Amino acid sequence: MCEAGYIQGVSIGNYTKSVDNKKYAIIAVDILGREQPNNHYTNTTLWNQVLEELGLRQKKHNGQMDVVLALWNDCKIRDIN
Repeated sequence: MCEAGYIQGVSIGNYTKSVDNKKYAIIAVDILGREQPNNHYTNTTLWNQVLEELGLRQKKHNGQMDVVLALWNDCKIRDIN
């Protein structure tokens, strides 16, 4: 999310080599941004939605959605659209 400029106060740059984790986080933020404001996701429901959007089979998340939701709920993610 930092690389894409989503995090307030963090400069855009190269922060990770993990292409998949970056993709998961960006899609999760997109999902949160387009849903109704009072639709509250858990880390599991958000992860399942990310997997569905990517057409992936069930797999376990490694805490990526915990980070996305914590930043989202603390209003640390900015709208870049």
